Amino acid sequence: MSEVKNAAQGKFCWIDLATSDQESAIKFYSELFGWSAFDAPMGDGEVYSMMQIGGKNVCGLYTLNKDQKAQNIPPHWMSYI
Repeated sequence: MSEVKNAAQGKFCWIDLATSDQESAIKFYSELFGWSAFDAPMGDGEVYSMMQIGGKNVCGLYTLNKDQKAQNIPPHWMSYI
């Protein structure tokens, strides 16, 4: 995997996975890609997991919140530009 030090304007620079089952997603991507999770508390019992390989951040992962679930928002990847 190549490392991007500075994202060019207008290019994809980060991705997050919003999931209904954070623990299973961490297990799946850890087994698939060899990623490890670094968990950071976000308050209200929620955790943001930075997925890493070789100590470098690859993407973020978090559980859909109550409002998102109430709106029937499905698990999804979100790309940032």
